[in-house]
Amino acid sequence: MKKLKLFQKNLLYTFTVMMSVILMLHFAFYNFLPKLYLKTKHQSLDEQVERLSQEISYQKEEDVFAIVESFAYLSNTNIRLEMNHQKVNFFGLMPFEIKLDENIDRKELEELQNELFVQTPGILNQQGVILAQADYVDNRGRKQGLEMMMSIQPVHEITELILTLLPYSLGISVLISLLASYLYSRHSTKPILELLSITESMAKRDPRALFESDSEDEMALLGENINKMYHALLAYIETMEKLEEEKEAFFKAASHELKTPLTSLSILLENMLYQIDPYQDRDRYLKEA
Repeated sequence: MKKLKLFQKNLLYTFTVMMSVILMLHFAFYNFLPKLYLKTKHQSLDEQVERLSQEISYQKEEDVFAIVESFAYLSNTNIRLEMNHQKVNFFGLMPFEIKLDENIDRKELEELQNELFVQTPGILNQQGVILAQADYVDNRGRKQGLEMMMSIQPVHEITELILTLLPYSLGISVLISLLASYLYSRHSTKPILELLSITESMAKRDPRALFESDSEDEMALLGENINKMYHALLAYIETMEKLEEEKEAFFKAASHELKTPLTSLSILLENMLYQIDPYQDRDRYLKEA
């Protein structure tokens, strides 16, 4: 199998990491966005019913009616008041009544709503409404009940919308990730490739080989250290070459200086060996040799 080059490796790793993050984000949106939307709507409804309860407490009956009717219209909610054992409805959302089990408490109501919205497409989910309850005190100091209904976008429609947009979102994410990975890989591997080319020139002992960088990151420091090491090696090599030349010159001079007397001695010994006149007296000339 052919090994990948540095640019290809960097591109592949970067793209893989970015796509992993994108897939995890899409998974989180699909699973947690509907629940977060429902939780936000419940909090908003609880705040509104609490605010209305404070506004109508200790107010006259006609003032209570006016406040609740205006509130239902402006907040686009349906409201039911309990007054003197009677239930009065105000429709700001749509004309239908709020009917709850009288024996169910608030905690059980919230659990029922969450179960309907998150797990099953029941009647409440199809209608897209949530309910909240609170108490207020009338102008006679009696505790009365208050119920409010708010319309929301059904959760299953939100998930369907996310699934519909998912292919387009993933496609755009892939393109953006690929482009970002390419630009990042090209930018990050460029100084390494330049340094590789320069070190090849340094291996050929090119005196003009020099790594230059405008940045101040670790790669620039690495290039600066390589430049220093290369110049130190060039100076060392130059010193060694000069020493080698001096050694050769010394041996040439020594050889020349030793060659002349050795030649004379060799001639003298040959004459003595062959008893050539006047070297027949060997004992005398051996002392001279």
